[in-house]
Amino acid sequence: MKNSKLNFICLYCAFISFFFLITYNSYSQTPDCFNANRPPGVICFGWSSEPPLEIELDAFPGCKIMITYSVNSCLNNNCVPAKVTKEISIGSIHWDWEDPNCSAFSVDVIPGYPNNFGSIDEVKLMQYFAEIKDKLALEIFIKFYDNEAPPNQDIYDCSHWASMTCPFMITMSEAACQGYCHKQILSNEDSPLFDPNNPLTWQYKAIVYPLPCYSSELSCCLKTYKMCMDENGVPVVTFTTDLIGSNCSELIMPVLSCSPVRPQFNESSGVTECHNICPN
Repeated sequence: MKNSKLNFICLYCAFISFFFLITYNSYSQTPDCFNANRPPGVICFGWSSEPPLEIELDAFPGCKIMITYSVNSCLNNNCVPAKVTKEISIGSIHWDWEDPNCSAFSVDVIPGYPNNFGSIDEVKLMQYFAEIKDKLALEIFIKFYDNEAPPNQDIYDCSHWASMTCPFMITMSEAACQGYCHKQILSNEDSPLFDPNNPLTWQYKAIVYPLPCYSSELSCCLKTYKMCMDENGVPVVTFTTDLIGSNCSELIMPVLSCSPVRPQFNESSGVTECHNICPN
């Protein structure tokens, strides 16, 4: 009987973890923007959730920020030979607000830290999200170059495409007008739902994910990275940012609300106002 109860708890934990990982990853995806702006000759093979990736922001060394994201791998047949491109959608970011290495970051984005988590500085958060996107794109390219590109690795070298006219590309798309959901998990390792391999159940975690806002038309911010590897093994990166449609025209609330609070994790949440995230 005891084993069957443990099996039920593990099954329930796995279901809850999977549901919320999919929920967080799906909120910020804007596949319509990808589909509407994908060049002819680019064929994609479908979205998949990737294992979370850890990065550090330049201003906060030692503070591990975990990113959940989804990838749509594509092939650009306009290149000779055809080149891989990837479309990326960021789901959420997580960090441990109890980690001393992250206290400065927490103070910067949570005005009431450590006693009040009721609000978040969305303007600073937008600035950090821009750096997070850059670092995520770089990590994805390096991972691709090291693990997926061989034996055709040389076609992604800068010497092969010196003009950068047909390089490896990553496109990220977000709603041009968006707010943020922010959550705090206050649970501990004694919770039956705690899973050390799942960041959505970790104790003392802050979670932030973007929420698209209402707009009179489909509006997106597309950021396209072009990348190649130079002769010293250093990535060369250029990028362009394009506003598709309109930016925020009035004070409006996000289309979506935060996912339901999970009392089993002693979780709290809040939603920011909408802001322009795409340069004019």
